Amino acid sequence: MEKAKRGGRTFSEWKAWCAVRLLEIRAKYSGDEKVARDVEVLLTKLQYLRLEALPSFLLLLHAASVDAADFLELIPLSSEVEKWFERGGEG
Repeated sequence: MEKAKRGGRTFSEWKAWCAVRLLEIRAKYSGDEKVARDVEVLLTKLQYLRLEALPSFLLLLHAASVDAADFLELIPLSSEVEKWFERGGEG
């Protein structure tokens, strides 16, 4: 399972991976305007995302999952998030 492989990323690495996956989701659902809008909003938020705002970004991912369940795959493991907060985003 892919999530099991993601335990050691930093917050910055997760953001980069998330941006790539968002572009892949947009391509996968190329004919779906709702998904395209969701991806654009999420990419814009992700570009400036700080660790303190992660909970609201995760809420947006959850809301977007109504349009495409693939968005749920972007949610990081709780162990990752815990390390990020303990180390100020780089753990």
